[in-house]
Parts: sequence; structure tokens; C-alpha cells
Amino acid sequence: GSASRGPARAAALLAGVSLKKRTLTFTSNEGLENPPPGYESGFAPGAYVSGTVYPLAFGPGKKDQGATQNMGVNFRYERALVLETRVQDGNTNEQTGVPTRQEHWGIGGAYRVLLGDSASITMLAGYNRAKFFIDKGESPVAIDVPNTQYVWFDPGARFRFIMGSQLALHAEARYLLVTDSGEIEQANEYGTATLTGVDADVGLEYFVTPRYMVRAGIRYTAIGYSFNGDGAQTDRDNDGSADVGGALDAYLGGYLTVGTSF
Repeated sequence: GSASRGPARAAALLAGVSLKKRTLTFTSNEGLENPPPGYESGFAPGAYVSGTVYPLAFGPGKKDQGATQNMGVNFRYERALVLETRVQDGNTNEQTGVPTRQEHWGIGGAYRVLLGDSASITMLAGYNRAKFFIDKGESPVAIDVPNTQYVWFDPGARFRFIMGSQLALHAEARYLLVTDSGEIEQANEYGTATLTGVDADVGLEYFVTPRYMVRAGIRYTAIGYSFNGDGAQTDRDNDGSADVGGALDAYLGGYLTVGTSF
């Protein structure tokens, strides 16, 4: 039973709900009359699924026997279930809810190093896609916010520590190597940029039984932009020089999942 919640477990599979808020802010010249408006959503409810599986650790007597038992697959999927962007028509002062999609999925490898009977460190590296898409065709007015469709690789590490018979700490940090951001880097938007990203997750697992648990946590993802000045929207006052130097696209959320480990 203890292996199910301990550091040498063969799998942990969880599913539940999440709340996530997006904040997009731009850095522009002081006194600019037409700065980028940015974007801020409320906490949108969503579906959340995550897990790690060590295929060669299954079976009687397999755990703790050799390095191959600590080679695994890590995955995550999250999608907002109810999310709209509110826009206001300047002529009628009426507000309209524009359909908006917020989604992220990732899959990758994991290699676990056991630290005794109560802790482990897992090296992680994965491939991810994430999008924030406002259906601008459904809006009665122009929306001055570019959509994003990210692709990134995320090397990082996870630390897990067993605290007593029913509680475990889960902490994870990753560096995002962003290879694509979608519409925001197009020439008619803000143009090419240098991107830097981080992702962090801290949570607690409570074991109702040795095999079934509840995990609650907080996750923060941020991608910073340093624009090269070759996009049309970096020159907001049309004077031939760049007015917008950078941006920060940040996501803050929490999740509550139930699952099993074995």
C-alpha cells in the first residue's frame, strides 16, 4: 500500500476542475496616446487532467529495481469551459460576449531519482501547445488584442515529498523554450520578439486511502516578450519609431483534482 503514495509509485492519474485568469500587459512609451489595451480575464472555470506513468515499474517486485523503472511519461490537459470576452459598442453602449477559447496540452518524458523512502526529484522535458483565441468575427467592434497560439518545450524538475501517512507536497518548475506564439508576432501585429517563459506548480496531495487521493494546487505560467520593433503595432502613433517595447502574458490559476496512484 505505501508504494501507491510513496516516491516509487508506478503511476499517478488525476482529473478535476481548474480556475485560470489571464493578464496580458504591454510596456510602452510614457505619455503614448494610444497604448495597447492589453487583456485581463476573470477566473474562468475549466477541466483539468494530469498524470505521470512509469510503464516499466508495473508488476510485482518491479519498483525500485533499476534505472528503467524510473523512466516515465508525463502529460497535462486543461481547457476553459466557460469563457467570453466582453466588448462594448461605442455607438450603442451595448455589451456583447465574444466566444473565447483557452486551452493547453503538453506531453513529455520524465526521469525520477528516488531520495530514500519519502522523496523524489523528477527531471522533466516536454512538448506543449497553448492557445488563447478570441473569435473576432463574432464581435460587433474591432478587438485590439492579438490571439496567441504557443508552441514550447519545457525542461524542468519536480520535487515530491511525503509528509506523514496521508499528505505529500508537490512542487514543479520549468523553463519555457517558446518556438512560436502565433498571431501576436505577425508583421501586422507586434512583429518578431525574443521570448522567455517560466511555469511553476505547487500543490498538496491528500490520500483518502493508500491508492486514492485529492490534489489541490496553484499554477503560474508567464511568457515575456521583447519586441524587435518590426511589427506595425509597435508604432502606435505612426511616427516611424517603435512605441511598444515588450509584453507579459501571464496565467494564474488553481486546480482541484481527484485520482489514483499505484
